[in-house]
Amino acid sequence: SEPILQGHPLLRLENAVWSQISLIRPTDAEATTDEAWVSVPWSVSLSAQDATAWLNERLPMWLAHKESLAWPKEIAEVQIDFAEGKAMVGMRIVTGQHDQVVAAVLRPELKENGELWSTADRISLGRLPLPANWALESVRTEAAKRVPEAIMELPETKLIFDAFRGERPLVENAVVRLEDGRRVRLLKIVMRDGRLEITCRTERR
Repeated sequence: SEPILQGHPLLRLENAVWSQISLIRPTDAEATTDEAWVSVPWSVSLSAQDATAWLNERLPMWLAHKESLAWPKEIAEVQIDFAEGKAMVGMRIVTGQHDQVVAAVLRPELKENGELWSTADRISLGRLPLPANWALESVRTEAAKRVPEAIMELPETKLIFDAFRGERPLVENAVVRLEDGRRVRLLKIVMRDGRLEITCRTERR
C-alpha cells in the first residue's frame, strides 16, 4: 500500500536522489551567459550497499511497473561494489538444482563529448576468469535460454551487452532533462572505497 511504500528506506533513497537532482543550485556567474544559465558544479555519492539493495528490491518493481515485465526468477541475487576506478558487479543465477555466479569488472569512463562508456574489463563464471567478449557472448546465449524473451529483446538489454563489449557508449549524452526545462549534466564520475561519487551541473538553455 502507499503508506508502506512511502516509509520504505529505498523509496526514501530514491526521493533523496531526485531531490538532489531537482534542487535549485547557485549560479556560476563565470559560465552563465545571455543564452544559457549554468549552476556551480555539485556532487552526490551513493554507497555500494544502497546500490545493491536498490538493484535487488526496487529495480524489479520498477521493471514490472514501467515495462509490465517480470523480473527473471532465475536471477536470485545481485551484488555491486565500487573500488578505485571500477565497479564490480555479480549475480547469482539459479537454474534447477544449480547456482551459477557471474561477475564482471566494469570501468566507466566519461568522454569529453558527454558519452558514458562502461566496458567490461573482466568476466568470471564462478571462479573461472574468461576473456570479456567471449564470456559476454556465452552469458548472453545462456540468458536467452532462461530469461523471458521480452526482456532479452528490449533495446536496453541489447545496449548493455554492446556497451560491455566496448562497441558503443552506455549513454550517448549523460544529461537528465527535468520537467521544468532544466538539464542536469554529468561532469565527473569517481568510484572508490565502496562509494560512487558523481559531479554534475544544472543548466537552462
